[in-house]
Amino acid sequence: MIEIQIHPSDIRKKVRFYFISSKKLKIIGFLSVLIIIFFSISIIMAPTSYVKEITKNYYRYEKKQNVQLKNELQKLIVFYSNNEKKLLKLREKYEHLYFLYGIPFSSKGLGGTDIVNIPKEKPPEVVLPIYYERVSELLNVSEKLYEELSIYDEKYKSLSLYTPSISPLPYGTYLLTSAFGQRINPFTNKIEFHQGIDFSCPEGTAVFATAYGKVTYSGRYPLSLNVSWWRYGNIVVINHNDNFITIYAHLSKAFVKRGDNVKRGQKIAETGNTGWSTRPHLHYEVRSGNLSNDYICVDPRIYILDLEWKEMDEILKKAKNNLGKDFEPLPNPFKN
Repeated sequence: MIEIQIHPSDIRKKVRFYFISSKKLKIIGFLSVLIIIFFSISIIMAPTSYVKEITKNYYRYEKKQNVQLKNELQKLIVFYSNNEKKLLKLREKYEHLYFLYGIPFSSKGLGGTDIVNIPKEKPPEVVLPIYYERVSELLNVSEKLYEELSIYDEKYKSLSLYTPSISPLPYGTYLLTSAFGQRINPFTNKIEFHQGIDFSCPEGTAVFATAYGKVTYSGRYPLSLNVSWWRYGNIVVINHNDNFITIYAHLSKAFVKRGDNVKRGQKIAETGNTGWSTRPHLHYEVRSGNLSNDYICVDPRIYILDLEWKEMDEILKKAKNNLGKDFEPLPNPFKN
């Protein structure tokens, strides 16, 4: 047993006595040990819990950062993908100009313009470098083509002036109703080679010269000389520095005569319904003198640069192999 005495500072007060039995002492000792053990465990476990909490917060932060990074990568992929498509479209236009100027494709290594699709399952960090490399390559090619075309255009400035390059009708006044190539003739119901393109439009629509040149024919070709050309009704024919000849047919009026010099965009006639025609329209032809002395038929859509043709890539591919088969030779008065 343990005796505890408490003496007050005031001597007039009584001394207090407390007695702790050995049993109580054991209980107090046991509880003290438990408390010590509890605090010891708390001290040991506290750093582990703290580390776990920090780790958990760090993981959440990293996860959020990864999501943001993937979103940014995806935005960059979309950006490069869109620019790749624009550059491919630009390269198609350069190919178009190369064809117009008669520059060989093979020497430029332009080839096709198909996009090789990247598998969707590939992660963004793998896809992005692929797009970057492809866009960089296209930029380099485009810059080289632009430089060469600029040099060529400067050196042969007259060639661009005398090369058909605009629509023969005002924008928004017509509809393409018959394309270049094989078709069924509405009058004979037989398959024939259509030498140009037909634009349906209101009668009296202005017709423009598509390049600088000299009028070689204006009027209706005599039936006694050639039935095929008589069917064209009233026509205007322009020689463009012996490189090209353009033909404008089924006209109601002509404002130019043989021997007149014309400029690109100059009004030369108005559309009509003359000759073999089922409705008011303009038949427009482009003949190229680069391939033969007989002026080969070429698809006029290639020489209309102020319009977007969805199938231009296909038109150019066909044009490379087209030798103007089954076309009607030009009468001599049309040439000079």
